[in-house]
Amino acid sequence: MQEYLKKINASTEKAAAIEKLKLKKRVDYNTAVGEPERLKLLIEQIENQARELERDASTLSGDIRVKEEELNAVQKEKALAQQEIEGLGFKLDSFRIAIEKRKANIDDIQRAQDIER
Repeated sequence: MQEYLKKINASTEKAAAIEKLKLKKRVDYNTAVGEPERLKLLIEQIENQARELERDASTLSGDIRVKEEELNAVQKEKALAQQEIEGLGFKLDSFRIAIEKRKANIDDIQRAQDIER
């Protein structure tokens, strides 16, 4: 009878080992089958993020071009304003010189009138 119980225990252990191996193989199979799907999803997510980044980069590049054009326009306006300021400064100097000449002429005329009297 003990021999019979040993055979039953041995068979039960073999059945448990087979069941354990079966479960391991099922897990391995599910992992092997599921892994490509998981990787495919990750790749799609990365591609979507890359497309979003490309769109953002394109938008930012456009914004940079617009700001550079605005900056160039402002710099041109500044240069024109600077030229106008320089021109007005030259005119101001010319007017001052003309005023000094007229004052000198008036002084000369007054001296001449004083001498005649």
